[in-house]
Amino acid sequence: MTSRERFRKIIRHETPDRLPYLFGGPRESTFGAWRKQGLTEEQEANWEEFIGQDGWAISIGKTDFGPLPPFEEKVLEEHGNIRIWIDSWGVKRMDAIHQSTTGFATRKYIEFPVKTPTDFEAMKARFDPQTPERLEPLEGENLQPSFNPDGYRITQETTCWRDRIELCNTSDRVVTLSVPGLYWTARDWAGFEGLSFMVYDQPNLVHEIMEYWTGFLMEMLDEPLSHIQVDQVTINEDMAYKTASMLSPAHMREFICPATNA
Repeated sequence: MTSRERFRKIIRHETPDRLPYLFGGPRESTFGAWRKQGLTEEQEANWEEFIGQDGWAISIGKTDFGPLPPFEEKVLEEHGNIRIWIDSWGVKRMDAIHQSTTGFATRKYIEFPVKTPTDFEAMKARFDPQTPERLEPLEGENLQPSFNPDGYRITQETTCWRDRIELCNTSDRVVTLSVPGLYWTARDWAGFEGLSFMVYDQPNLVHEIMEYWTGFLMEMLDEPLSHIQVDQVTINEDMAYKTASMLSPAHMREFICPATNA
């Protein structure tokens, strides 16, 4: 049974030949430590085969959910190993210039671009779902220099979905699509603290943001999903710590549920 057949059996509440073997991907610093302990280049290059993992997912191609055009990166100040700068999402932040551990970037967010309805209108201008570059790779776009230490929130895929239709629809692997969720996106625009205040002080604005993002995702993905059979859609919502959620259940029902039922 292929990875895709096994996955489909499970989500249909049927019985596969066995459970999938999926272990996640080690970070570069982890591989670095293992290489010192005896991991060979061949074993690392053939990681799935080496650990006995099932052939895992493939994507539909480039899906850029970020601001287009991106904000201009701008360094505001540097001292010691600290850089304070504006990133491609318009966020003022502080990073270590030289990261101590590959794959574990440290950052501190200082100020976010969306605080008022006027700010949101300006941000919407950078989030047109019909912008061609969201789905169509541009030559050399991943080669642009950036101060971003780990590429977080920077699109890496270099293939258009139109060139992956046959591959995705006939693959033995699970076809996946990962999208930023409603809270995730609102927090990227307004910040954790800013959004936490906003649900009380500007609830209408939060509703507008959630409704806009729902429509954005539906419009942006309508054409590729009418051609490609996707097995798994992950809605990313990084919205909880170890002990509590960043958004209460009541606010979840007030803001997110109505938008997802649109």
